[in-house]
Amino acid sequence: NATGLSLGEYHANITITSNDEENPTATVAATLKVMEAQDVMISVIVPDYTFPSAVSSDGIYVSGIHFGGGTSYLWTAFGQTYDFPGDAQSVSDNGLVAGSFTVESEEGEETSFAGIWNKDTQQWQFLGMNPEVPEITMEYYNDGYGISADGSIVVGMQWYANWDVVAFKWTQNDGYEMIGADIDGNSRANGISADGSVIYGWGEPTWSRTPVIWYQGQTIFIDDEEYGEAFGASANGSYVTGSLGDQGFIWSPTKGVTIFSNELNDGMVNPLAVLEDGTVFGYTAEGFPPMPDGRRAFVRHPNGDMETFNDYVSSRGWYDAGDWIFFSVNDVTPDANVFIGAALTPDGEFVSFVLNFNPGVPTIEISVSEINEEIYHNHVETKTITVQNVGTGFLAYKAYVQYTAGETKTKEVPVGQIHKSGKLGLGSSRKNTLTPLAKKENDKGTTIHYDGDNYDALGLIGGGTFYGAARFTSELTTIFENYQIESVDVYIEAMPTEISLMIWDAGTTTSAGELLYEQDFTPTPSSWNTITLESPVTITGTDVWVGFKITHEPDTYVLGMDYGPANANGDWVCIDNANWEHLADNGLNNNLNIRANLSFNGPEWLTIEPSTGLLAEGEMDELTLTFDAMDLDAGIYTANLWFLSNDAENPQVTIPVTLNVEYINSVIVSKQENINIYPNPATSYVNIMAEHRIDNISVISTLGKTIYSIRGTGQSALIDVSALNNGIYLIVVKTEKGTYTHKLQVN
Repeated sequence: NATGLSLGEYHANITITSNDEENPTATVAATLKVMEAQDVMISVIVPDYTFPSAVSSDGIYVSGIHFGGGTSYLWTAFGQTYDFPGDAQSVSDNGLVAGSFTVESEEGEETSFAGIWNKDTQQWQFLGMNPEVPEITMEYYNDGYGISADGSIVVGMQWYANWDVVAFKWTQNDGYEMIGADIDGNSRANGISADGSVIYGWGEPTWSRTPVIWYQGQTIFIDDEEYGEAFGASANGSYVTGSLGDQGFIWSPTKGVTIFSNELNDGMVNPLAVLEDGTVFGYTAEGFPPMPDGRRAFVRHPNGDMETFNDYVSSRGWYDAGDWIFFSVNDVTPDANVFIGAALTPDGEFVSFVLNFNPGVPTIEISVSEINEEIYHNHVETKTITVQNVGTGFLAYKAYVQYTAGETKTKEVPVGQIHKSGKLGLGSSRKNTLTPLAKKENDKGTTIHYDGDNYDALGLIGGGTFYGAARFTSELTTIFENYQIESVDVYIEAMPTEISLMIWDAGTTTSAGELLYEQDFTPTPSSWNTITLESPVTITGTDVWVGFKITHEPDTYVLGMDYGPANANGDWVCIDNANWEHLADNGLNNNLNIRANLSFNGPEWLTIEPSTGLLAEGEMDELTLTFDAMDLDAGIYTANLWFLSNDAENPQVTIPVTLNVEYINSVIVSKQENINIYPNPATSYVNIMAEHRIDNISVISTLGKTIYSIRGTGQSALIDVSALNNGIYLIVVKTEKGTYTHKLQVN
């Protein structure tokens, strides 16, 4: 009990007496260390036991491979996680991932290549053909394993036609260098120090793998007759660590080699990461085979002392660390503040984690709350805003643009008949485990949905055909008018007999309207699926229903649902595509896992640079906004700037942006010609009177769309605006003397 104690160490002896004739008195020494509680932040990358492979030196990015390989992820401190095919082995400070990916040829044959995965393009970049192996002759060409902090160097291994492999180093300027060519046997580069000075891996000069280090043109073996690999290097290359038989080793170019044993249990030791002071992290593994849940994370200090990672983080002030079981520490940032690995939570769940010992309380402050700009047609202008961290710790932020509809008007639909049969025969799988969908970044669009993470799945108890849909109301879609539904995400638990994506137009408040789109597909069971539309559907600002027609066998539960509670627009089901009912009226208080991904389908007139940043306490970034009216007609354009950050209180900040584009000669003409437009605001008709003959009159929306255009017949005109939605419009009047643009408010 530390109540009333100052910080420091306290010592006591516990004396136990008994009737044991051999040992009537026993003494146990007790030490209590009282320290300040440490603020820590532990983030779950994936709610499963996976292999986080690397963390960038600033702790912003984490690469990893889902268990079993073939699919990978990139976690970011901006709150986004990307899932993608391939094996992600390492990550740079700018978020570039090194690893391997598979390409299928026209003949259907698959080949694995080393490459760099880019989060911006969400594509793998092939490193190019290696002159040493000019032809592809087998299913493996080469594999990437490590990348330097600046992303300029990739290391890995090259396959040869005889199944030999040789370690390589690759740079953009110099291409491939076969650093393992001088080893009499196979070799592989497992990684590279952050500064690029040391490469480490394994070679086979004799009968088995043994640790190898490539340093200053030298190939260095720890013990060329002992099995093992080198797995990690400090950021500056001052230390390399790895396994040697059942033991671990530390190598230094100045201090040589230190071999150490497992002092914590009877298992083998697997060092994976090392700091610039020689502190080693990794895991021990008891039993054979060394199953993942039999691993325990360890720390070895520079003085040779070893302790469990649980004890280590407790000693740093995380008072409830004992409630966790840490299986492994796979990597650590150079400042020893951010760790990645796998663990068992206090609730008994397997997770892959990011543990941050210096989260601070970052707070984002943006110099503007809204932006209003005016610009001439065919001009480009810039504006500077600032982003500052006014809190503590590091603030990681990302900004992107979401275009919006300028004038919005909700489009009502008829009130429909309510159906509550409650006799659809629905059942659920009782899966009862959360399966999130990896967050997607879409700088040109957004995702609309009502559901949360997948928790369960829906089906007809007796089998058959049913429909499930989400109704995205006009209140939600009107701001995204002229966007397109590009793809749809859905969770599928069990494999159906048949399944089709269906999109309906507005109907009533309780039923879908005309079928707009239908597409069959083959889903992947027990997984989130993304169906890319062969022909995107345009959002018109009215209701749109997005759902699925599903046929399945009895006791088969197909369509995913969240934990609930149900939203009245996110839980529609029926068996006849006519009489729609709510899940909630059938005993299921859930939302269907249906999400529509929208893509912007108009001119991109706003950019922001830089769009990402990392700010220490008090630091500030200047961001340049570029307004490009080269492809814009006169009108009013709107967008939102979204700032995502690790500010816990304000993880997303929205800055509305309005751009008013005018024709360059409108001001000049207005001085020369007296044109009257009245009434303004208008409800039904607008009168236009000019000094000279009117050639043409156009009414333009704020999105730059011409609503209609008429030819003039004299010096006056009467325009009917009663059919227009409420909002701002531009009236462009062309006379024999020039062009005049004027804003018109329609109420």
